[in-house]
Amino acid sequence: MGYIVSIIWGLSAGMMIAPAMVAFITNIGIVPRLLTKNKISKHFFAAANAAMLGTIFGSVIVLFNPCIGLDGLFGDIVVAIYGLLIGIFMGCLTAAIVEVMNVFPVFGRRFYIRRSMRIFILAFAIGKLVGALYFWLYPGFIYIE
Repeated sequence: MGYIVSIIWGLSAGMMIAPAMVAFITNIGIVPRLLTKNKISKHFFAAANAAMLGTIFGSVIVLFNPCIGLDGLFGDIVVAIYGLLIGIFMGCLTAAIVEVMNVFPVFGRRFYIRRSMRIFILAFAIGKLVGALYFWLYPGFIYIE
Protein backbone atom coordinates (compact mmCIF):
# COMPACT_ATOMS: atom_id res chain seq x y z
CA MET A 1 0.00 0.00 0.00
CA GLY A 2 2.89 2.34 0.79
CA TYR A 3 4.32 1.93 -2.71
CA ILE A 4 1.00 2.82 -4.31
CA VAL A 5 0.70 5.97 -2.20
CA SER A 6 4.30 6.92 -3.05
CA ILE A 7 3.70 6.40 -6.77
CA ILE A 8 0.51 8.48 -6.73
CA TRP A 9 2.17 11.17 -4.62
CA GLY A 10 5.24 11.34 -6.89
CA LEU A 11 3.26 11.41 -10.12
CA SER A 12 0.88 14.08 -8.87
CA ALA A 13 3.75 16.23 -7.60
CA GLY A 14 5.57 15.81 -10.91
CA MET A 15 2.45 16.69 -12.88
CA MET A 16 2.14 19.90 -10.88
CA ILE A 17 5.79 20.96 -10.71
CA ALA A 18 6.96 20.13 -14.27
CA PRO A 19 4.42 22.31 -16.12
CA ALA A 20 4.98 25.11 -13.62
CA MET A 21 8.73 25.02 -14.25
CA VAL A 22 8.30 24.91 -18.02
CA ALA A 23 5.78 27.78 -17.84
CA PHE A 24 8.19 29.76 -15.67
CA ILE A 25 11.10 29.24 -18.09
CA THR A 26 8.83 30.10 -21.02
CA ASN A 27 7.43 33.16 -19.26
CA ILE A 28 10.84 34.68 -18.55
CA GLY A 29 11.81 34.00 -22.16
CA ILE A 30 15.09 32.20 -21.60
CA VAL A 31 15.12 30.30 -24.93
CA PRO A 32 14.34 33.29 -27.20
CA ARG A 33 16.73 35.50 -25.23
CA LEU A 34 19.58 32.99 -25.57
CA LEU A 35 18.90 32.59 -29.27
CA THR A 36 18.83 36.35 -29.80
CA LYS A 37 22.05 36.91 -27.85
CA ASN A 38 23.81 34.21 -29.87
CA LYS A 39 22.33 35.50 -33.16
CA ILE A 40 20.72 32.16 -34.06
CA SER A 41 17.04 33.11 -33.83
CA LYS A 42 16.23 31.21 -37.02
CA HIS A 43 16.77 27.93 -35.11
CA PHE A 44 14.03 28.62 -32.56
CA PHE A 45 12.09 25.38 -33.12
CA ALA A 46 15.22 23.24 -32.86
CA ALA A 47 16.20 24.95 -29.61
CA ALA A 48 12.68 24.62 -28.20
CA ASN A 49 12.65 20.92 -29.10
CA ALA A 50 16.08 20.46 -27.53
CA ALA A 51 14.85 22.15 -24.34
CA MET A 52 11.78 19.91 -24.29
CA LEU A 53 13.83 16.74 -24.87
CA GLY A 54 16.28 17.82 -22.19
CA THR A 55 13.43 18.26 -19.74
CA ILE A 56 12.05 14.82 -20.56
CA PHE A 57 15.51 13.23 -20.37
CA GLY A 58 16.21 14.88 -17.02
CA SER A 59 12.86 13.77 -15.64
CA VAL A 60 13.49 10.17 -16.70
CA ILE A 61 16.96 10.23 -15.15
CA VAL A 62 15.63 11.59 -11.86
CA LEU A 63 12.66 9.22 -11.82
CA PHE A 64 14.41 5.95 -12.67
CA ASN A 65 17.98 6.75 -11.50
CA PRO A 66 19.67 4.40 -13.99
CA CYS A 67 23.14 3.03 -13.43
CA ILE A 68 24.96 3.15 -16.75
CA GLY A 69 28.21 1.69 -15.46
CA LEU A 70 30.75 3.90 -17.19
CA ASP A 71 34.13 3.33 -15.58
CA GLY A 72 37.51 4.83 -16.14
CA LEU A 73 38.39 7.84 -18.24
CA PHE A 74 35.32 7.59 -20.49
CA GLY A 75 32.99 7.70 -17.48
CA ASP A 76 34.81 10.70 -16.09
CA ILE A 77 34.51 12.50 -19.44
CA VAL A 78 30.76 11.75 -19.65
CA VAL A 79 30.22 13.03 -16.10
CA ALA A 80 32.29 16.15 -16.83
CA ILE A 81 30.29 16.92 -19.98
CA TYR A 82 27.01 16.33 -18.14
CA GLY A 83 28.13 18.61 -15.31
CA LEU A 84 29.19 21.29 -17.78
CA LEU A 85 25.82 21.20 -19.55
CA ILE A 86 23.89 21.35 -16.26
CA GLY A 87 26.09 24.24 -15.15
CA ILE A 88 25.47 26.14 -18.38
CA PHE A 89 21.72 25.63 -18.04
CA MET A 90 21.66 26.75 -14.40
CA GLY A 91 23.84 29.75 -15.19
CA CYS A 92 21.58 30.82 -18.04
CA LEU A 93 18.47 30.31 -15.93
CA THR A 94 19.94 32.32 -13.06
CA ALA A 95 21.08 35.09 -15.38
CA ALA A 96 17.64 35.26 -17.00
CA ILE A 97 15.92 35.48 -13.64
CA VAL A 98 18.32 38.17 -12.46
CA GLU A 99 17.84 40.11 -15.71
CA VAL A 100 14.06 39.90 -15.61
CA MET A 101 13.86 40.97 -11.99
CA ASN A 102 16.45 43.77 -12.43
CA VAL A 103 18.25 42.59 -9.30
CA PHE A 104 21.60 44.23 -9.91
CA PRO A 105 20.39 47.74 -10.84
CA VAL A 106 18.07 47.82 -7.81
CA PHE A 107 20.85 46.50 -5.57
CA GLY A 108 23.27 49.10 -6.93
CA ARG A 109 20.86 51.97 -6.25
CA ARG A 110 19.96 50.78 -2.76
CA PHE A 111 23.52 50.26 -1.58
CA TYR A 112 25.11 53.09 -3.59
CA ILE A 113 27.63 50.92 -5.45
CA ARG A 114 26.95 52.01 -9.02
CA ARG A 115 30.61 52.50 -9.91
CA SER A 116 31.79 49.13 -8.63
CA MET A 117 28.89 47.09 -9.99
CA ARG A 118 31.18 45.12 -12.32
CA ILE A 119 33.33 44.07 -9.37
CA PHE A 120 30.21 43.05 -7.43
CA ILE A 121 28.91 40.92 -10.32
CA LEU A 122 32.34 39.30 -10.76
CA ALA A 123 32.52 38.55 -7.02
CA PHE A 124 29.01 37.09 -7.19
CA ALA A 125 30.01 34.81 -10.08
CA ILE A 126 33.26 33.71 -8.42
CA GLY A 127 31.40 32.97 -5.18
CA LYS A 128 28.89 30.87 -7.08
CA LEU A 129 31.71 28.99 -8.81
CA VAL A 130 33.60 28.33 -5.55
CA GLY A 131 30.41 27.19 -3.82
CA ALA A 132 29.54 24.80 -6.65
CA LEU A 133 33.06 23.37 -6.78
CA TYR A 134 33.08 22.89 -3.01
CA PHE A 135 29.70 21.15 -3.14
CA TRP A 136 30.74 18.78 -5.95
CA LEU A 137 34.31 18.08 -4.82
CA TYR A 138 33.36 17.40 -1.19
CA PRO A 139 30.00 15.64 -1.51
CA GLY A 140 30.13 14.05 1.96
CA PHE A 141 30.42 17.42 3.68
CA ILE A 142 26.70 18.17 3.55
CA TYR A 143 24.98 15.37 5.40
CA ILE A 144 21.18 15.37 5.50
CA GLU A 145 19.26 12.68 7.34
